[in-house]
Amino acid sequence: MSEEEKKTESVGSKGHDDWEDIGRRIESQIRREFAKAAGASETDSWDTIARKADARIRSRIASEVGAPPDATWEDISRTTERKVRAEVAEEVGVRQEAEWSEIGRRIESQVKAGLGSWAGASAEDDWSTVGNKMASKIQKILDEAFKLDKREDAEQGVTPPSESKGGGLTPPGPRAKPADAVPDGMRLRGTAPFVASSDPAAAIAQLRRCIVTLR
Repeated sequence: MSEEEKKTESVGSKGHDDWEDIGRRIESQIRREFAKAAGASETDSWDTIARKADARIRSRIASEVGAPPDATWEDISRTTERKVRAEVAEEVGVRQEAEWSEIGRRIESQVKAGLGSWAGASAEDDWSTVGNKMASKIQKILDEAFKLDKREDAEQGVTPPSESKGGGLTPPGPRAKPADAVPDGMRLRGTAPFVASSDPAAAIAQLRRCIVTLR
């Protein structure tokens, strides 16, 4: 090997050693920062730093949920579940120690009672009966709304389409267009959302505001 080749090889080996030294310094600096955040020593290994970081995070979460500082992740999970279940149980009116099945039955009972009350069902009625009574009430509200609509048309002199002797349709009578009229063939009756009401007249008025009647 010539002197020139020896010099080139020496320079290359030195450059490689320099990069390795830079890598070690970067790794050491990062490890010190993590160790400081985890409450570990700067000289601790990565395994030790990871264990201490886990313990510190676990202790903080445990204190937030009311578990002992040395609680395991399983203990923290169980404590969190019990706390959430107790809060939900209190909201629906059952004992705080109630299981999820009891809480679920109470929620179902309250929902059914609320819907049944609106539909005129009794507390003893099952879901099938409540559903049938709700459907009947909704149908009644719709029928009343259409009856009112027809009476208004009659008062305004509107002639509904009807079949002529020739089998065609007679044109409708004159209709006064409101200032906010929509395209011909459709009339929009309000844009307010429908909200169920125990007052039939109010319920009908609410429903009529939500109906788009095709003409």
